[in-house]
Amino acid sequence: MITLIESTRRDGVMSKGEWHRERRPIFGKHNALVCCPGCGKLVSLTDHTIDPDGTVTPSLVCPFKCAFHEYVKLADWKA
Repeated sequence: MITLIESTRRDGVMSKGEWHRERRPIFGKHNALVCCPGCGKLVSLTDHTIDPDGTVTPSLVCPFKCAFHEYVKLADWKA
C-alpha cells in the first residue's frame, strides 16, 4: 500500500501522488481527486470508498492505462 499526500496548493495543481478533497459531496459522500502516481493525470475516486483513516477501496487502477495499480491511502484524510 502506498500513501498519497494531500496537496497544499490552492490553485488545484497537483504533482504525481498527491490528492485533494472535492469541494462538494458527490452522491452524499465526500470524495477526492488524485493525481496518478504513474502518469500524473487526474483521477476521481467517485467509484471508490474512502475509509475514515484514508484507506481507499478497491485498489486504484489508472483509467488511462499507464500500468499504475496499487492499494492507496490518503494521508491526513478527514472523513
